[in-house]
Amino acid sequence: MQTEEQQELNEEEKAKLFMELLEKRKKFFAAKRTEEKRNRPTTKAQQRSFMCTYLKNIDGWKPKALKNKSFAE
Repeated sequence: MQTEEQQELNEEEKAKLFMELLEKRKKFFAAKRTEEKRNRPTTKAQQRSFMCTYLKNIDGWKPKALKNKSFAE
């Protein structure tokens, strides 16, 4: 009878440890996904927007002049 109780406790502990492992794994992969999203390179539209903002603030460019600029320039 005592061995059965030990076996049950071991099974309960195993189940608890397994659930903790699954939870940690779930959190790890969620964090990894968000980090990959953050580290993606910027799109051309985002780069153009950042550059236009930079030029407006640094060099005194006017929005009308920036409208006709292409990304390559």
